[in-house]
Amino acid sequence: MIALRIIYILNIIVAGQIAFTSMFQAEKASATIFAGAYEHTDLVRLEG
Repeated sequence: MIALRIIYILNIIVAGQIAFTSMFQAEKASATIFAGAYEHTDLVRLEG
């Protein structure tokens, strides 16, 4: 049970770091966090 709480707390810390980077350092986030997350297709280009 203690291990699950540790994982939960670490998950919150990582999610906060990703959110902070996405909001205040968008260029860094797009280069590191979201790199290769989505394929470049015509549908993605049309939807924006």
